[in-house]
Amino acid sequence: MNIRKRLQLALVLLLLMLTLSVAGYRLLGGPSVSFLSALYMAVTVLAGRTFGEIVDTTHNPGLRVFNMLVVFFGVTIMVYVFSVVTAFLVEGELTHIFWRRKMEKKIRELKEHYIVCGLGDTGRYVIDELQKTASPYVVIESSEEVLRRYRDQAGNGRELLSVTGDATDEEVLAAAGLDRAVGLIAALGADKDNLVITVMVRQKSPRIRIVARCTDLRFTDKLLRAGANSTVSPNRIGGLRLASEVLRPHVVSFLDLMLKEQTAHCASRRSRSDHRRGSKPKSATST
Repeated sequence: MNIRKRLQLALVLLLLMLTLSVAGYRLLGGPSVSFLSALYMAVTVLAGRTFGEIVDTTHNPGLRVFNMLVVFFGVTIMVYVFSVVTAFLVEGELTHIFWRRKMEKKIRELKEHYIVCGLGDTGRYVIDELQKTASPYVVIESSEEVLRRYRDQAGNGRELLSVTGDATDEEVLAAAGLDRAVGLIAALGADKDNLVITVMVRQKSPRIRIVARCTDLRFTDKLLRAGANSTVSPNRIGGLRLASEVLRPHVVSFLDLMLKEQTAHCASRRSRSDHRRGSKPKSATST
């Protein structure tokens, strides 16, 4: 059980114990015990404070036995609550929550960005290329563990804006800023999932450019009819590249060089554009 579920369990147990204590004090204490008195008694007992018995148990053996049970189970639950809260703070869960909110704010501020669905073998290379061209993007990945491993491998110098969830869910796509995105890459491992994403995205955004990963070439026509602007088969491209490396190695080297120069040019142009947007115009001076 992870720390968040343990924290939820601890809070539920504490609330349940408080409710049972208040109900027990009122039922066993008789009509003279008000709700506020019972609540005060329960809180002081659970907190381990001794301000005296607001609810008198001297002449009520049943109420006294109940009070001892409240003390025993209450102390046990409070110890568990404090241990879980301490673990929650020590393990950085609170820091993770603030970090997540900060990242969500950055995603909400993005415009004309790209959405990459899936951080698998294909999605990683997509992100690498977007990084090289300094293109803004958001990753949608269902596994938090996959995102964590990628961040660890990429290092602290690479910021990964991501949304954890199912890319076939409309709410998850909306959280990634679908209404402001200019392009989407459906790179999930299953062609059926990429088809679902293509249909949903095309219905929501008619102008966005959609490129879908297609393992089975029989899905190519389906994806295009569903609204994809283009489809890419990694297996087919990999096979063509292998053959070209054997048959036309010099041509492949030339194309690789051209692509690298194009990538560097795009990154430089985007950097200059961002610099111009960030710089303030100088005021004119008269001579």
